[in-house]
This record gives sequence, structure tokens and C-alpha cells, in this order.
Amino acid sequence: MNDLYDREHTANEAVNGSDDPHIYVFVSHSHLDIAKVRVLRNYLESLRAEPILFFLKSLSDKDTITDLIEKEIDARLWFILCDSSNARESEWVRSETEYAQQTHKTYQMRVDLERDFAGDDLTEEKKDEIRSTLRSIEQTKAIFLNYSHKDAEVVRSICRYLERYGIKFFSFEDIPVGGSWWKSTETAIETCPFFLSFVSDDYLSSGAALKELSSAIRYEKKPIFVYLAKGKEPKSKELLYLLNGKDYFLFDTSDIQGSSNALMYYLQRLLKK
Repeated sequence: MNDLYDREHTANEAVNGSDDPHIYVFVSHSHLDIAKVRVLRNYLESLRAEPILFFLKSLSDKDTITDLIEKEIDARLWFILCDSSNARESEWVRSETEYAQQTHKTYQMRVDLERDFAGDDLTEEKKDEIRSTLRSIEQTKAIFLNYSHKDAEVVRSICRYLERYGIKFFSFEDIPVGGSWWKSTETAIETCPFFLSFVSDDYLSSGAALKELSSAIRYEKKPIFVYLAKGKEPKSKELLYLLNGKDYFLFDTSDIQGSSNALMYYLQRLLKK
């Protein structure tokens, strides 16, 4: 697998904590169209998106390459197909596109490398479509995080993964300690369009987390519940009572990456409603 692929642009795996996280994009294309594909890449980067482009050099281990590419598609919110006669003849482009469709990626776009270009640049119409899609993605960025401080480490790990999709999280940790701390917390709960609760046995013993939940209900938010567990359904009477009659996501904390990816698809469906 030496020299398996080059990355024209490598997406940062670590989130730097910026208030304006970038949006990560998988760009499917034929290497024969690289000149126009680079124009698209440059435009995406000018809008603070993070495109990733693969250039496969070795086909000696197809199963491993396929698995790698599928993981990269999974890890990115937006899938863009650079369509052309070259792309339609590419086995890899076909398999990438089929995988994106099978996994029901919310954000998919087709860029026709002939019709969507005017000379050496993208048409204004296509640029408008790209900007509009980015705005749609950014509308899902403001989510208030509700959790016990004892679960903070695992919640941070989950959020580092999800932030690659351009989502902005807000929690009590973002509010300076002071006399107006709770007032600021309530304001954040009221103004964030979504409220995400990571529940566990420790959550039930956290007065602050339960107080935030009560505040969200008072502001008529509909909490999104994620149950943190090691591959099992909740058993305690208290948790069963809390989650009774509610939809919730079972998050297996023994597989942070796999469960985070599944959680992202779950959130995409809810946030688009």
C-alpha cells in the first residue's frame, strides 16, 4: 500500500475549536479533469469549506482502497460529483457516487464540468448554488449541549468528530463563570435552535444538567436525546422514565468513531425537519 494515494488537499482531522468550523466535502472526480476540479476546489476553499480530492496510484489492493474511500465519504457531510465523460467512464467515480447514494447523504451536488463552467471558471449560477448549499449546512450549526460534567470527556470526543460537519456546539463550558452565569446559560438555551441531551446514569445525578433540561422544556425546545452506553439499552428505572415515549439514539461509547458517524446521520434527519 505504499504510495497508495496523494491528497490534493488534506482535511484537518483535529478541530481547532474555532467559532466558525469549516465544512468538509468529498469531491468525486476523474483525474483527467483535474484542471477544472482544482477550480472547484479553490472556490470551495474561498468559502471556508474543506474539500478532499483523491488521486489513486495503485490498484493492487482494491478492497482496502474501497474501504478507505468509503470511510472518507462517511466522514464528510457534503458529497460533490464532478460529472464529465471521463468521470462516467471511471470505475472509482461510479463506486463513490453509488456509495454516497446508498448511504443517503443529505448534501449531494452534481457539477457538470462542461455546462457549469464559463471558460476557465464556474458559472455564477453554479457559484450561487454552492453558496446556497453552504448556507443550508450552516443553519444546523447552533446546538446547545446538555450533559453531566462526568461525561464531559466522551462528549468532547463525540463533538470533535461532529464538528467536522460544520456544526457549532454551545454548552455551559463556553460561558464565563460569574454572577450572570445561569442567565447566560438560559439565553443560550433559548437562542440555540436545537438542544442535544447526552444522558447516562451520571446525568440523572447532575443538578445542573437537569436544570438545563427543565429550562429547554420551558422554552418549548424539543430535546434530542442520546443515551451513552456500552452497547446496551438503558435499564435503570430513572432513565427509562426519562426516555419513556421519546425517540433517542443509543450511542455505543466503545466505538466513538462508528457511533459518531451513525449519530451524524441521525441528527441530519432530525435537523432537516
